[in-house]
Amino acid sequence: MLPSGVCLIVLSNSKCLKYANINNNPLIINQGNIRKIYNKHSNISHKVIENLDIELNNSVLAMDSLTRKNSRVVVLNKFSSKGNPIIVTISLNKTNAKIKVNEITSVYDKKEFQNFIDRTLKHNKKIYINEKTEQWLLRSGLQLSIRFTDYPISS
Repeated sequence: MLPSGVCLIVLSNSKCLKYANINNNPLIINQGNIRKIYNKHSNISHKVIENLDIELNNSVLAMDSLTRKNSRVVVLNKFSSKGNPIIVTISLNKTNAKIKVNEITSVYDKKEFQNFIDRTLKHNKKIYINEKTEQWLLRSGLQLSIRFTDYPISS
């Protein structure tokens, strides 16, 4: 394990998350958050955490956070051992050592994902889709409201 306070650069830029209206800052995760993920979310494979750069490049949709104003929730193209979609929470435009960064604050599986999407829409939060979204929705068996399909696909 890394010493306390150490940050890892997951991506040197956030271009792969442009569809989610995420600025092109470096994407980091701090050692404390890694420890929290491993300790609290044991049903998340260590390979997912070790390959976050690849997993984020393959993300299937994102949405504004319901609880944090300057955060996004990114849905990976992965499911936990319990069959739930894996999400990554990202705090946007933080300052770390005088550098603007986006910071991964957690990675976990989201139970009742359908409910989560419905609440996001009910609270008028934005959902961001990309070219992978439609196929992922079909494979995962989710049924989303008509409003969701009205969102333009960003590229």
